[in-house]
Amino acid sequence: MKKHLILLLSALLLPLWGCIQEGTYTASNVEGIVTVRGTDLITDAGVQYSITEDATGETDWKVDGTRCFVIFDIINASLDIRLKYAEPLHIIELLPLDEEETYPEDPVYLEFNQLSGNHIDMGITIYKAKDSNYAHRLLFRYKEDTERKMLHLYLYHDGNDENPSIMSDKSLENETLFYTLPMDKFDVTSIDLTTFVLMNNPDGGSPIVESYTYNSR
Repeated sequence: MKKHLILLLSALLLPLWGCIQEGTYTASNVEGIVTVRGTDLITDAGVQYSITEDATGETDWKVDGTRCFVIFDIINASLDIRLKYAEPLHIIELLPLDEEETYPEDPVYLEFNQLSGNHIDMGITIYKAKDSNYAHRLLFRYKEDTERKMLHLYLYHDGNDENPSIMSDKSLENETLFYTLPMDKFDVTSIDLTTFVLMNNPDGGSPIVESYTYNSR
């Protein structure tokens, strides 16, 4: 089974800048989170890439101020790029956790989970039955500990039990969704995220679903 990872994509982009400054660097399939400004892409660290070739075949990302997950090739030291993929991040307004409510427990897989530029950006893969018309939902909740300046985030997936703990892999497919959670209203120094993930079954057989907390400390 795939190991669950937290990828800090901004850390990937910063070392590239140092190499490009020397005038000797090109790169393929660079991934990152950026904000669209005209024909430029701006990282949270202030690195500015100029789109000289758009190979996405899409237009929904072409709105100033849109926050996107992108894949691109760096063509030269001037930071001209060939944009290969751009997916707008859905903006989520967090709601308080209702501890009296029962939340769904279908698993997710975190492709990445990063805190940058007063946002938490996530790439989340969900499992879906191939022949299902069920409308899957992702629910984002929070609980703030103001005394300790901690923010507890909770991610729930309502997936109709369409996951490998119950169904065969052959009957399932994956979908990756991208989200950004604005953090401006929170005054915290530590953030953790609790969600449900697939784990190896110690008795063998199908994987099991368990709660797991990713901690930023």
